[in-house]
Formats: sequence, C-alpha cells, structure tokens
Amino acid sequence: MANPPDPDTLAKALLVTPLHRAVYELLVDAGCKDGYGDAEGPPIAMASMITMTLSAYPTEDQLVDAMTWGHRESWDEMRPLARRLLALLHSDAPPA
Repeated sequence: MANPPDPDTLAKALLVTPLHRAVYELLVDAGCKDGYGDAEGPPIAMASMITMTLSAYPTEDQLVDAMTWGHRESWDEMRPLARRLLALLHSDAPPA
C-alpha cells in the first residue's frame, strides 16, 4: 500500500483561496485536527467546511453551531475561535 500524502503537500493542493488558507492557519493555531484517534491529521477537511459556512455570512451562533456539529455543550469553548474566523470576513486586509 502506498504511503499517505504529505499533509503539507495535501494542504497546498486543496487550500486554494486566500480565505481557505487563512481559515486553515487559524484552525492549526487553535490546535484543531481532522480524524479520530491515531489517524488525526491537519484540519484540511474542517477548513473546507468552515470556509463554505463562512461563504454564507453566518451569525456567530450559526458558525459555532456548524463548528460543533450542533453540540451546544461545546459552544463556549468554540466561540473565541468562531469570532476570529468571522473577523476574516470583516477585515480590510486580504486573508493571508
């Protein structure tokens, strides 16, 4: 069986817009991971899902709900990250 692709190479190939890359960087900085258990990796899929959610200009509560898959017990923990992500939409500077 072939080796899995390098996460950095995969991220560069899949994160194509400046917003997508900025979302990914915020998630990495926050310690987010994709996958479960030993199969955890960089949050590439999560960045895609959040970028799509941001394209709908959600409220803070809507974004937090999407980020927590509706588990309200995690809302307080995720709210600061959601605020940082929403700030990307309201920034005058282009995303990194």
